[in-house]
Amino acid sequence: GLAAIVAWEAPGLGAQTGGSVPVFEDVVRLQESREVVTVARTGVMPGDPIAHRFNPERTVSPPELAATLERLGKVLGKPAPRWCSDGNGGCLKLPEVVDGESAAALVRLMTGGGGDPCAQR
Repeated sequence: GLAAIVAWEAPGLGAQTGGSVPVFEDVVRLQESREVVTVARTGVMPGDPIAHRFNPERTVSPPELAATLERLGKVLGKPAPRWCSDGNGGCLKLPEVVDGESAAALVRLMTGGGGDPCAQR
């Protein structure tokens, strides 16, 4: 789901693809296979090119979401996000449990679709 969210919320990401087209056996029949290929080709979510698996059904942890957003920012030429520590302002707060809504909101902030990417939410 995160791959689709990233591709949908960052429509210009497809123009950044330059790598080879990855073949992931576990996404061939997914409705979102095109989005998975887009995020993999840009390096935002690389998958496992040796095992030819993307593991689209896995649960995304907060650290994995942070790493994905950092790679997304780099590909899009955006500043690296500042992640909140206790009591710090002007930063992005990772959710304790990653769900579609929280991931989409953070991706929108990173892509400029939701205001200042370093604003507290």
